[in-house]
Formats: sequence, structure tokens, C-alpha cells
Amino acid sequence: MRSTARQASAALQPVLSLKRLVRAEGEIFHRLLIENPSERPIVFLDVFISCFPSGHEAIVRKLRQFDEQILSPKEDVVLALDFVKALAAIRVPEDQCGFYAEMVVSDLSRQVVIRYSYIWVLGEFHCKTGMPWRTWWRYKQRHWGWRYHRVKGWFR
Repeated sequence: MRSTARQASAALQPVLSLKRLVRAEGEIFHRLLIENPSERPIVFLDVFISCFPSGHEAIVRKLRQFDEQILSPKEDVVLALDFVKALAAIRVPEDQCGFYAEMVVSDLSRQVVIRYSYIWVLGEFHCKTGMPWRTWWRYKQRHWGWRYHRVKGWFR
């Protein structure tokens, strides 16, 4: 029974392929190609990118435009690691920075959740099953935010 359950879970497992894109002439930031090579659509639950400038605090961006977005089978999307303005403000060149991207995705039924991460400098790609705590908490709080905004309109 355990073996059958694992096989069923593996069949639902979302699969992503991450590839670095070579910069074209005149581009000023890095790009990452996210592909769905599987036969099933996947849902983005949480996406964020980080920049770690040498000698400064990390710059983290949560990309909420990806929330609840569905990536169809055999389609792709480009993720831009654009920290140009933030790095210019602290006067740190891009070659003294480390970049990191993380995507939490699931199947349409939200039964199987996988966290994909890419460390730019090392070129390492990792994946881990299970929903991270911060993503779980954000989706639990969402219900109360909707109620708050609905009731807030009654008192205006």
C-alpha cells in the first residue's frame, strides 16, 4: 500500500526545468527560464528572488505576480533577477553579488508541493518536497484578510 501511495504521489509531482539564459547585448540583469516539461499543469504558490551584495544586507523580492499562476504543460516563463536600481543605490557592482531564486509549486489539486531553488553563483539546482512554513502560513492568513476587507467596507 505504501508503494502504491508513493507511485500515485510521484505521478502528481510537479516538474520544473530551470535554465540560465545568456545575456543578450544591452541587457543589464540576469534571467532564468522556467519550463514545465511534464504533461500536467503546475501552480506557482510562492516565488521570490534574492541578491546578496558583498558587505551589505540581502535584498529579497517576493514576486506576487506569480501567485496562483498556472504554467501549462510544455510552456515556459522567464524570471528576471532585476536588482539594478537597488545595487546602484548602494554602489555595489553586480559581479560582487550572489543571486538566489526559489519557487514553491504544486499540482492543480495542491496535494503535492515542491520547493525548487537555484543558487546562481554555484549553478546549483535543488528541490525538496513539502510546503515551506512561510508559504503555509501566508495561505492560512489569506482567509482572514479577505474577511477583513469585506467587513471594512461596511463601516465606511
